[in-house]
Amino acid sequence: MVNLGAMLKHGDGARASVREAASWFRRAWRRGRDRVAAWNLGLMVDPSDPRNAPSKTSRRAAIEWYRRAAQRGVAPAWSRLAWLLSSGRRETQRESVQAYLNADRAGELSAIGLYDLGLAFEYARGVKKNLRRAMAFYRRSAALGSADALVALGYNTLQGVGVRRDPKQALRWYVAAAKKGDLSAHFSLGDVYATGLPGVRRNPKTALLHLRFAARRGHLRARALLHELEA
Repeated sequence: MVNLGAMLKHGDGARASVREAASWFRRAWRRGRDRVAAWNLGLMVDPSDPRNAPSKTSRRAAIEWYRRAAQRGVAPAWSRLAWLLSSGRRETQRESVQAYLNADRAGELSAIGLYDLGLAFEYARGVKKNLRRAMAFYRRSAALGSADALVALGYNTLQGVGVRRDPKQALRWYVAAAKKGDLSAHFSLGDVYATGLPGVRRNPKTALLHLRFAARRGHLRARALLHELEA
């Protein structure tokens, strides 16, 4: 049943039919609580999947199917479940954190998931606030290439949040994020070089370069600071 559903879903050897595919997946679930069937049913209604037509999606249904698949051993389902739960109420945020941690234990957590865990522990979203754990997740996310995590590391290191304050190290995090084109990182570099910090000299020329880069691409705070500096 699952194989037939997959063939109909992808049009392998038959005309593709999402409706018929879903019907076979549901039969497989009813007959044997098949975990792969639950996983596919979650994918087919997941509103975060751009391949799904908005009219065919259901956040609630996707959560339930992913939950069933994850509980039966489909490791990638934990990450999908966590993502959909993370924007909900406090109760669902708690489940989201647990789902992310389960995905991490299964080796299925992406840079985005690690960053979301960092946010959860930094801002107490569904879990007790723990800045050291937040920074640890941000570092792991950054190592996988997340510019958002690099910016979070830069800001927290600059402010001394969960780590010893170190402006020079903060600049290194910001520079790494800026190399990925992150506008917030360019703004922060412009701000730091415009004002200077202990251990970091003012550099108006470098500040303007970063601010102009961000401003041209629509960063409102960069535009405002650039206007102030060029006035």
